[in-house]
Amino acid sequence: MSFWKVAAAQYEPRKTSLTEQVAHHLEFVRAAARQQCQLLVFPSLSLLGCDYSRRALPAPPDLSLLDPLCYAATTWRMTIIAGLPVEYNDRFIRGIAVFAPWRKTPGIYHDLAELWCMSGPSFQNHHGGR
Repeated sequence: MSFWKVAAAQYEPRKTSLTEQVAHHLEFVRAAARQQCQLLVFPSLSLLGCDYSRRALPAPPDLSLLDPLCYAATTWRMTIIAGLPVEYNDRFIRGIAVFAPWRKTPGIYHDLAELWCMSGPSFQNHHGGR
């Protein structure tokens, strides 16, 4: 059985630009890399500054602004999960960006997307007991 080193980035929300949010994320990525982590998870809407007071979310960011996180994932062979707004049915909702060492661009997902990972009893119930 292989073991993973997993880290959760916990910090006080910051109301700064996306570029500054990415730089802040990279500080956590470097710290996790020093501990040889393979998975780093950030809070919901972390790339937005975790601002839950907004009534409506802004448009998703230009993905090219997230390139430093793609590069970091490849450099340190780490999967990084960060929160951001995504577009779904002409509106903006909470989602995640998954930066993986084998990807050149982030995978963008939201909780209304088709289920892509499940295990245990929930999997059996979801698929009719198969």
